[in-house]
Amino acid sequence: KVRSSTSKAVFVSSSGKDSVVLPDSLIDSNIKLSNAVVDRKAIVSQVKNLTGTKEKPIYIKRGDRI
Repeated sequence: KVRSSTSKAVFVSSSGKDSVVLPDSLIDSNIKLSNAVVDRKAIVSQVKNLTGTKEKPIYIKRGDRI
């Protein structure tokens, strides 16, 4: 459990390289993020890798479940 500056919980149990995970999101174990932005209340649990580029990061919109 990681606390953000607004005291909302962000739950991350994966590696996240050059990624942003906003509050109230859930990243399941064994998920690898690279150059990704995960918006609020998104759940990432069904994929193993999310990889974007610095020029075009992957964006998971608010409330998405992937």
